[in-house]
Amino acid sequence: MAAEVHRAQQRYVSRHNVASYSIAAESARSRKTRVPQVGIHATLERLRHPRRSDGFDALYALRFDGAGGFDVRPLAEEVER
Repeated sequence: MAAEVHRAQQRYVSRHNVASYSIAAESARSRKTRVPQVGIHATLERLRHPRRSDGFDALYALRFDGAGGFDVRPLAEEVER
């Protein structure tokens, strides 16, 4: 019996306004476990958007649509951070 090989697609979804989302999420945590805002900003400065050459089959930008859903669009390759 031959084994079938399935290649899972690798996709990346970019979430805009990551800093404000992260800060809001951290504010819900207890003071003892909260990550300082300076730590959030310092980490985001070191990140970059992935590229298809990183091994992803597709790149998407994800934004809240304001009506309880999401707006998903292809992420432009030339977007850099």
